Amino acid sequence: MTRSPVYVMLFFMFVGSLCARASTAAGSALFEQMKNCGRGIVVSVSEHAELVLDNGLVISLALIHDPSNDLTHHLKSIVTGQHVRLKCEGRRQSRFGAIKAQVIVGDNLWLQAELIQQGHVFLYAESPQHTPVQTLRDLENKARAQKLGLWAGNYYQTTTTKDAPSALNFIIAQGVVQKTARVGRTVYLNFGDDYRSDFTASIPVSQLKYYAENKIDPLALSGKMIEVRGYSAWRGGPYIALTYPANLVLINEE
Repeated sequence: MTRSPVYVMLFFMFVGSLCARASTAAGSALFEQMKNCGRGIVVSVSEHAELVLDNGLVISLALIHDPSNDLTHHLKSIVTGQHVRLKCEGRRQSRFGAIKAQVIVGDNLWLQAELIQQGHVFLYAESPQHTPVQTLRDLENKARAQKLGLWAGNYYQTTTTKDAPSALNFIIAQGVVQKTARVGRTVYLNFGDDYRSDFTASIPVSQLKYYAENKIDPLALSGKMIEVRGYSAWRGGPYIALTYPANLVLINEE
């Protein structure tokens, strides 16, 4: 059986220093569309890269993923003792009780934008809200083109779907969708001839309304080159649960 190649980039540790500060100018209009959801002074950063404020609030940085698990050190040098403002969409708290928010440090540092544009983290959505996504994606694309931080060539490898990891890994994968199908409450994107063993992504039908808001019809992706990101698993072949539209990009139409 001939497999359609899906290239999976597995990203490993990279530690670098933060350089120029990202101004809130890029996000000012976006922030007007979001809710104020808190403020305070950062007193500590947890081992999970959550910010703890002097008023007891715990902040989880929305729309980023740190595959190196070494973000805490960087954050401590940037935010400890600093006043921060929080901007939220949708649910204010994550299931673990932390506030999922965009963070503005002082007057002019959009924290997520700074981390992404220097290549220290990846853009990754864990909710359907998407107001800042395209701005952050543009910054990530620039970091990617310049091979900054995690995008540096020495810190990832490219493989085909048959060599994709069987364990739980955060991956970014590119490939041409061979077939789409809706089965019950799930939409499947199949990247090979045999859905039982080739790379597959799934989308809950309940989330299709958010894809429609982003002008993406998952069932119309056959023949399209796309990029997906998230945690892989093994279900006869490599598999990724692709819940939110920010984690899917049409390569030829970005």
